[in-house]
Amino acid sequence: NVAPDAATAVLTLVFSTNGGSSYLNSNYQSGYNQYAYNTGFSGNANTTTSMYISLSITNGANQTGAGQVWISDITSGAYAKTMGQTTCMNGGTTYGAVFAGTQTATGINAMRVLMESGNIVTGTFKLYGVQN
Repeated sequence: NVAPDAATAVLTLVFSTNGGSSYLNSNYQSGYNQYAYNTGFSGNANTTTSMYISLSITNGANQTGAGQVWISDITSGAYAKTMGQTTCMNGGTTYGAVFAGTQTATGINAMRVLMESGNIVTGTFKLYGVQN
């Protein structure tokens, strides 16, 4: 679970090619499609400045988000890719979303999870890796 300090915020992932001294803020192709529990397709969003890994999460009581992200080709010389799914509460309504994205830089060697605006108030993150 993760919660923002801002009224609403999207959890994002950014990459670095210099060990985390700075992070890339362009050349991403990322977006999500969201679905409310009681309707079909209810919206989408996209960005070129980060990787979306959630949809908008509010900071009210019990208004957290959770999900899974798969990252591939991060150091292979190919474009880094993400895909995943998330569930969150936003304004009292449960939403699910699927998301995907790429970063065109090569030589990625660090990543950072952050809210698109504001900070992360609470959150549990686990990182697992598989080496080929």
